[in-house]
Amino acid sequence: FASILCWVCLVGVGGFIMGTTLGWTAPAGPMMENGQYRFKITVENVSWIASVMPLGAMLGCPVMASLVNKIGRKHLMIMLTIPTLLGWTMIIWAKSVNIYIFFKPILNNIVDVDNIL
Repeated sequence: FASILCWVCLVGVGGFIMGTTLGWTAPAGPMMENGQYRFKITVENVSWIASVMPLGAMLGCPVMASLVNKIGRKHLMIMLTIPTLLGWTMIIWAKSVNIYIFFKPILNNIVDVDNIL
């Protein structure tokens, strides 16, 4: 029973990651523009942060699809928790806009895997 509960939670976390990655910019964008972050973010920067996500999808989907076939769904899902935690950690404690623009596509690749799985 414990093993089944663990896998159910893991799959649920994947959906949570997908939702937060896709929807994060909507509530965070106005906060960024109003100066509630540690550094200045312009409207153009918010647009870039929001628009790099499809770029990550375009580049990551073919790679992740082949990894699913080689590694397997379960193992890939477990392995992707590390880049997910790293990506959100870097976004939370970012000190410049460039960090957001760099790590947002990485998180999107993980969202792509959740969509494929």
